Amino acid sequence: MSKTSEDNARQSQGVQSVEIGARVLRAYLRAEAPMSVKELADEVDMSTSRTHRYLASLVRAGLIERDAASGRYDLGELTLQLGVAALNRLNPVAEASKIRFALRSGRR
Repeated sequence: MSKTSEDNARQSQGVQSVEIGARVLRAYLRAEAPMSVKELADEVDMSTSRTHRYLASLVRAGLIERDAASGRYDLGELTLQLGVAALNRLNPVAEASKIRFALRSGRR
């Protein structure tokens, strides 16, 4: 196998459990409220036992939290901190300038 083929193969490999965890987290983008394990399992098309295992890991990582009273799961503190960090990195003036330039270029 050539070096380029090896590099391409290496780049396409990933960690499936991370991708599935991201799928679980992505379900919260569509959710309007905290979800039960069953609701989340239905949303991500996984068994409840498998979904529960992912939730357990995401809770330990701080990405998801479980409400003790209701037993429902929602975004955790780390998820919120990551969102705030992403917002803090935005430069609204630079973004507006890009949009303005694109609009101006499209009109000509």
